[in-house]
Amino acid sequence: MDGKQARATGCCSSLGLILDHGLDGFNMGLSVLTFVKLVQTGDTFWTLLLVSSSGWGFYASTLEHFYIGSHFMGPGNAASDG
Repeated sequence: MDGKQARATGCCSSLGLILDHGLDGFNMGLSVLTFVKLVQTGDTFWTLLLVSSSGWGFYASTLEHFYIGSHFMGPGNAASDG
């Protein structure tokens, strides 16, 4: 919601975008590591798959913004709560 508020008030910048997505990605990584520890998957293929796939959405979103110039967020995104 902070990015949406920044765009609405005209306070958005490239640095804010990088910080917002970077910190969201970092938080997602910590959340996945917490989940993996909670379900006790250990050092398995599933742990690697969960941790590596969690960052894919942020990577793909950044690539989309770089090449297209905008983000398309479908009806089931977390920013507008679907």
